[in-house]
Amino acid sequence: MSLFVEIFGWAGAAALLTAFYINSRNIYPATSKISLWINVFGASGLLTNGIYHGALPSVGLNAVWIFVGVSALIKLFRSEKNEITI
Repeated sequence: MSLFVEIFGWAGAAALLTAFYINSRNIYPATSKISLWINVFGASGLLTNGIYHGALPSVGLNAVWIFVGVSALIKLFRSEKNEITI
């Protein structure tokens, strides 16, 4: 279990850095699905690692980060659903 948590935590850190890079280079906008999913995945990895290690500030930050990302994804999916007309 410990190895999985460490790998997931490092993958999360890499994902958040990747999201920051693609946003700062305007490869994808911060509000794109890909950027939001990368952020949610990254925060999930760091949240899991933080819980395992008892790092409560990291847990709190990443829980909020996940909430913001999921909220933005829900809003995005709802707006796309409303745009579809037959």
